[in-house]
Parts: sequence; C-alpha cells; structure tokens
Amino acid sequence: MFRFRIRTLLLSILCIACFFAWRNRDPESGAITAVENANGRVHFKYQGPAIAPYPDDAAVPGDSIYISQLLVKRFGATEPPIRTLTEFLVGSNPERRVVAVELSLAELKPKLLATLKSLPDLDTIVVEMPTQTIARTSKEMRTLDNIQALLSVNIQMTFDRGLTSQRSPP
Repeated sequence: MFRFRIRTLLLSILCIACFFAWRNRDPESGAITAVENANGRVHFKYQGPAIAPYPDDAAVPGDSIYISQLLVKRFGATEPPIRTLTEFLVGSNPERRVVAVELSLAELKPKLLATLKSLPDLDTIVVEMPTQTIARTSKEMRTLDNIQALLSVNIQMTFDRGLTSQRSPP
C-alpha cells in the first residue's frame, strides 16, 4: 500500500479543487455585467434569438440609410440548460454562450468594445441609433464600420419608435 502524509493529501485536494475552479469559471460573466451596466441586453444561444424588422415603407435620399425598427425575439428555452457532470468536468456548455447583444450607439465605448471582444461566440450586435435616417458618410456609420472590423460581427441598426414594449422580457 502507498503511504501518504496528511500534507500530501491536503496539497492534492487543493490542486484538484483549483483545477475544477479554473475549469468551471465563466469567462463571459464580466462581459455580461458590462453590457447590462450599459443598459444593454444579452442573448444566449439556448434562448434562440432571432431578429425581425418591422415592415416600413419609407423613402429616403440616395445618400442616406433608413433605419427600421428591429425586434429581437427569443424562441428557445427561458431557463439555462441544467449543468451535467460532463460539463462540470470538461468546462462550459456552448449553449450558455452569448450570441447577440443589444446596445445603444452612445454606449459603445472603447472599454466596452474590448470587453465584447472577449465573447468568442458573439455573432450580432443590435445597435440602437439616435435617428431614423443617417448619412452613409456620417461619423456614426464610420464608428459602426470600425466596430464591425474590430469585432468581426454582424451589426444590425435599429431605431426605437416606441414599439419595443412588445419585446420579450430579459
């Protein structure tokens, strides 16, 4: 039989506990908190978010972009999936990852963008614009182009005309 000292046993338990704590940490929690502090919303993969525009018939000049109102609806589960033993042993579940974020243009500051860059499965950012029409060469459009290049995500622009009271709860 092997003989152990109590010190060896305690160090072994400490190493195993540190491994599981490191393996099961949530690297996205800081980004989720930052988005929520910026009055934004996050959508996880298990929620099955889908983006649908409200139909609009608007005529705008050729050098402008008309921004319609978008509705982000969740078609998946309302509660996160239950953690399994396998997930506990090998790490996070891809269903629990953030895939879409809703934010206003004013809140997209460099510090928040750096935080959003830490979300590996982020696919879409829905940006609430300050006006319903915007020039193609405006400062706001250049900002959105820079964000799209920096994060490699889809940027969807929306303008809130008061119809968002129909949004699903966070």
